Amino acid sequence: MKYAIATLALAVSAAVSAAPGGQALNNNPNLATLADQIEEAKITGSCGEGSYVVAIDEEGVLVCETATGGNISGILTAVSANVLVTPGSARPLQINCPAGSKATGGGGSFGNYGVAHSYPLSDLTGWMLKSDKIPGDGTAATLTGYVICLQ
Repeated sequence: MKYAIATLALAVSAAVSAAPGGQALNNNPNLATLADQIEEAKITGSCGEGSYVVAIDEEGVLVCETATGGNISGILTAVSANVLVTPGSARPLQINCPAGSKATGGGGSFGNYGVAHSYPLSDLTGWMLKSDKIPGDGTAATLTGYVICLQ
C-alpha cells in the first residue's frame, strides 16, 4: 500500500502543475487553482497489499494490478551511483532507471557538504543531483545518489 500511495502522489503531482501564485496551468477557467484541480479529479479507490497502481480510469477510480506472487519487490528497483567532487568544483550526477521504468523518488548525500539540487528528470526516466561547490581549501568528497524506479 505504501508504494501505491507514493506512485499516486507522483502521478498527481506530475499531471498537475501550477504557475506562480498558485494558478493552475489549464484551459478551464472554473478550475483556476491547483487545489480546485485536485478536488475536481476526485480520485477514489485503493490498491491492496501485493498490488500497485497501473492507471486511473476515466471515472477517477484507481486501476490496480497484482504483482506476481503478491510481492511488489520485483517491480521496484533502487539504482545508485556516485561521483568524486574535487576542491574548487561542483558536479552533477544523473542516475537512470532501467529501460521501461519510471522514477518515483530519489535523493543523495555528499559527505560534510550539501546537495544543491535533487529532482526527477523531466521524462521521469531517472534522477538528477548536483553537489554544492567544495571550497578551494576543502577536501574531495563523494556525491552519492539514488533513484527508486517503478517497472
